Amino acid sequence: MYEEDEQSPSNILPALKRYKWHLIVSIPLLLIVAVIVVLAIPPVYRSTGTVMVETQQIPSSLVQSTVTNAASEQIEIITQRVMTREKLASIVGAHDYFGYHEADQFRQSMILREFRDNVDIRVTSAKSGRQTVAIGFSVSYDSDSPGVAQAMARSLTKLFLDENVKARTERASETTDFLRTEADKIKVQLEKTEAEVAEFKRKNKDALPEHLNLYMGMREDARRNLSSINESITSVKDQISNLQNQLSLSKQQGVVVGSEAQSELAALKQEYTRLLLQYQPDHPDVVLLKDKIALLEGSSGQGQNNDLNTEIQRNLQSQISSLQAKLRYLEEDKQEENEKLADLEQRIIKIPQVERDFTSINRNYQTILDQYQSLQAKAQSAAMAESLEHEQKAERFTLLEAPFLPTQPYKPDRKKLLVVAVGAAMGLPVGIVFLLGFLDRSIRSAEALTKVVGTGPLVEIPYITTRAEEAAARKRLLYGVAAALAFVVVGALILHVAVMPLDVFLGKVVTRIGI
Repeated sequence: MYEEDEQSPSNILPALKRYKWHLIVSIPLLLIVAVIVVLAIPPVYRSTGTVMVETQQIPSSLVQSTVTNAASEQIEIITQRVMTREKLASIVGAHDYFGYHEADQFRQSMILREFRDNVDIRVTSAKSGRQTVAIGFSVSYDSDSPGVAQAMARSLTKLFLDENVKARTERASETTDFLRTEADKIKVQLEKTEAEVAEFKRKNKDALPEHLNLYMGMREDARRNLSSINESITSVKDQISNLQNQLSLSKQQGVVVGSEAQSELAALKQEYTRLLLQYQPDHPDVVLLKDKIALLEGSSGQGQNNDLNTEIQRNLQSQISSLQAKLRYLEEDKQEENEKLADLEQRIIKIPQVERDFTSINRNYQTILDQYQSLQAKAQSAAMAESLEHEQKAERFTLLEAPFLPTQPYKPDRKKLLVVAVGAAMGLPVGIVFLLGFLDRSIRSAEALTKVVGTGPLVEIPYITTRAEEAAARKRLLYGVAAALAFVVVGALILHVAVMPLDVFLGKVVTRIGI
């Protein structure tokens, strides 16, 4: 046994010689097929619309938008809304180019899937400090028809702009409606709590905490009034007592004459002078002594009779009656003041307990009131933000460049494809022949034999090919080429009929390769 050097070029060169006719025939055929395929690839036109993201025109410190999504996130949301089956079907169904029929569900799915594949959305970003923010995006559509590409790009761009406005206004409206609904719910609770507070105040109207200072002042006034009434009662009683003494003296005393009356009169005047030095003229003792002096002077000087004494008694009795009536009124006022003071004391004692209960109810009311006012303020802010969105003064998408009518195909790059096709047509057969020669382990030259056995052959007898063998080889070559061509044609037909049209397939291949 011997080992063959598989790296020897003698195994490859004989293969090139042996398969030279295969190479001569296959390379031109593959070149022709490659050129036909490259030329048969349909051109793809791309129309692009550019949209810019504009920031809010009114300072956010004045009006805060309720749509707080970042621009990139908003673009992604709008993309998901635009690329739904319903939205795309509305665009596709408006153009006869696609042959869209609602009855054919399978064809619908095929058309919509192909439509999605032809849409390209690219976001343009920029650095803002340490963050990367989206400043715009482009919407492109690829088609073999320039007019269709432009029409679809326009429809998609318009749909993006409309959906953005719709999404932002819907979000703002939903926010406003939500806040107003919540405010209405809180308002119902607030009205219920207000009714509870009003009912509590009605039941405890005489012991509310806010009346404490008033009651304290009224109590002091009542005490002062009571003290004043007591003083008035004491004064009236003293006056009645004095008048009663005068009346009693008038009844006991007759008409006094002579020296005894004069002596008594002089003594009374001296006593009167002494009392004036100690008391005021309206003091009861002074008044009583003054009346006695007047009575004695009248009796001694005028010698009045009993009729005058009777008149004096009637006057004294009338004064006593008037003072007694006044005393009764004062007693009634005193009783009223005492009752009023007792009532005020009860109210003041009751206030702390009422205040605790009222504080609990009022705290709940204040909490609900704060919530209601907060929701009302937020609802007003949301309404302003909604108006901001409706008037498109907030962040918005602006069409920077409308989709244009393409005049040159976007792809494929036929020059690159031709270079690749020519390289594949020439390299594939040569590579196969090299592989066959590399894997061939047989001895096909004197040099290979000499390397194996160490001695060269005495004579070389070449292989003698008969005409029959030559004819058979030519037939095999023709049959092989025909079979290869038939395989390619049948495979292409199956692909075109069963899977997808050849132009679509080639377009996808070109797109995937990126040429």
